Amino acid sequence: MIFRFLKSRTLTILAITVAAAFFGYQAYAEDVEPLLFLPAALPLVTNLFCCLLDTVGRRKLRTPKNWAFALFHAAILVVAAGGLLSYATRTAGYVRLAKEQEVIDHPRQYEHWSTRLLSRPGTGMAIMVKDIVVEHWPSRELKELQTAIEIVAPAGGIERHTLAINEPLSYRGLIISLTGFYGPAALFTLQGPDGPVRGTVTIPLRGPGRFKLPEMLFTGTMEVIDFENKQLRLILMSGGRTLVDTVLSEGDTIRFEGQVLQLNHVTLWSGLAVVSDPWRYLVYAGFLLFLAGIIVFYRYQLAERQSG
Repeated sequence: MIFRFLKSRTLTILAITVAAAFFGYQAYAEDVEPLLFLPAALPLVTNLFCCLLDTVGRRKLRTPKNWAFALFHAAILVVAAGGLLSYATRTAGYVRLAKEQEVIDHPRQYEHWSTRLLSRPGTGMAIMVKDIVVEHWPSRELKELQTAIEIVAPAGGIERHTLAINEPLSYRGLIISLTGFYGPAALFTLQGPDGPVRGTVTIPLRGPGRFKLPEMLFTGTMEVIDFENKQLRLILMSGGRTLVDTVLSEGDTIRFEGQVLQLNHVTLWSGLAVVSDPWRYLVYAGFLLFLAGIIVFYRYQLAERQSG
């Protein structure tokens, strides 16, 4: 009785309705507890599994049509399993790096780390940006963005690659790609009572780049005045009052509140994403299995019409 209900069309319709309603709500709410995906998908997965057991066990795959139905159900199960595993284990790290800067592949090293149910410890490899090439159309629209990177594995060995928009790099189970964001970067040195501190301000293409001086109560903004001549506008504030509002070029220094800030270099930064999603291949396998089911079904239909 229970097995009959689990493989019934009634449960199929109910499970699809529940799953569709949940995913519709998730798209609207945009912030749903990840564990809720499991009970939302469980009725449909259970129904598909029982239908597959019924097809294999009772009908014993005697005809190509039964084979096609079995492949359809198996394919959807594989896609569902791959999707759930991918959702649970997918991680992504995002970082903005100027030329000659690097990031170590570890959750704490990224500016933003995205994970769901299960995280990963990181590989420890270093990714360094060696060069950034930006080309624009006469209308100032972006024509091409390429970033040359150098990857240093923990065990040694250096590999060099060039990333472009929509051309990710697959490297030892990770997907390294450009986020599409870039802009000027200001490298500065702050000489304070505890010694020199180096920092980088990544400036967006439109608007100022905001920063906070380490372990101090000063906040600031840097905005590009003339990138070709490496000129930036610097504003430093503390407690709601403006301490500095000036234009700096490379090599310039300013003094304020007993500190010395020097603008060392103005270059470019590029946004990188490092994604781990190993179970996506199971989803691809499910789609291939589904295509195989379609081929078997339509070959059976064609043979049946010809024989009729």
